[in-house]
Amino acid sequence: MIFEAPPARRRVLSPRVRGRLFCAVLALGMAGVLVAPARAAIVHGLFRVDLAAGPVPPADPGPLLAKAARAVLRRLGVRLASAKKSPAVAAVLGDPRHWIAEYGYTRAPAAGGFRLWVRFDARDLMRTLFAGGMAVWGRERPRVLCVVSLPGTAVRRLLGAASLAHLKASFDREAQRRGLPVMLPVVDLRDLRLLAPGVLATTPLATLASKLHRRYAFDALVAGRLESVGSGGWRGRFRLWSPGGVRGRWTSRPQATRRSVLHHLVRRLVAVFAARDALLPGGKERPVRVRVEGVDHLSAVVSIGRLLGRVLGVRRLSLEETAAQGLAVWRLETRLPLARLERILVLSDRLVALPPAVAPGRTGSLRFRYRP
Repeated sequence: MIFEAPPARRRVLSPRVRGRLFCAVLALGMAGVLVAPARAAIVHGLFRVDLAAGPVPPADPGPLLAKAARAVLRRLGVRLASAKKSPAVAAVLGDPRHWIAEYGYTRAPAAGGFRLWVRFDARDLMRTLFAGGMAVWGRERPRVLCVVSLPGTAVRRLLGAASLAHLKASFDREAQRRGLPVMLPVVDLRDLRLLAPGVLATTPLATLASKLHRRYAFDALVAGRLESVGSGGWRGRFRLWSPGGVRGRWTSRPQATRRSVLHHLVRRLVAVFAARDALLPGGKERPVRVRVEGVDHLSAVVSIGRLLGRVLGVRRLSLEETAAQGLAVWRLETRLPLARLERILVLSDRLVALPPAVAPGRTGSLRFRYRP
């Protein structure tokens, strides 16, 4: 693909000049000087936590730092109830300062005083968990469309409707706290016809997903309803579908509030996808070459380099080759299976997978076409 732009806005460099500048521009982009746009189910901010610190900053922030560490570990899919016996998890929770890159306080009068923000060193924390035998959920996560109906005065209402704004806000906050990218229907007339209670109850999720894909870009679909169980209690019934082979059907235990049922839904989804998509410890790192076609501008090199650098399972990334025909080749090392790495990169919406040009030899090979 050839990119064209008005000469006044963009200059296309000659192959000789482009070849000399590729590596320098990539280095600038990886350092954060140039920021490439991202359109992906890549969750940012997993390693940064913001907590209420009270009317004045505490003399000893240790308990708050431990609370921040627990929040980060939950976002990474670590089940603390069963993982506390792990020496690695016990070490992180015992003195998280060794894994904290920086922290500080911000004044928040409206929130009752001060807030503590903490940023953990992602690579260091990941190495510690891997060394301790813990599976970790990476930054690349599925976008989940949640179609949930709730009983109203006359008809069932969909979560996302204006009349349920407070529940939607609570659901969004819990999903963000757990690092799960969720979507809700816009609840217009088309949605109300397509997602009527009778349709939701009787339509196979695969069929429903094919129709909803025309409106929403999602990787998994949850459909369900909340029911009153008397004495003010609530219960949820849910079905899950994903093209990756994940299927599920479950009923929540009775909860005191509707918000509690929705928080249960978030926790259940996190457990399912964290187990499916976890980066596994152990194994031997091996070299992989990533060949990308259609790279005709320096901004594309920056965008792809930043994308590869954000994958938590990738190490020793380098730009190995560029060609005047719009081809760029990166070399990296990873313990991730090639199929898993390819899926992660395709999630970015920047790369389209192509069949390998040649059968991989000792070095694995992935081939893509760049999508601007």
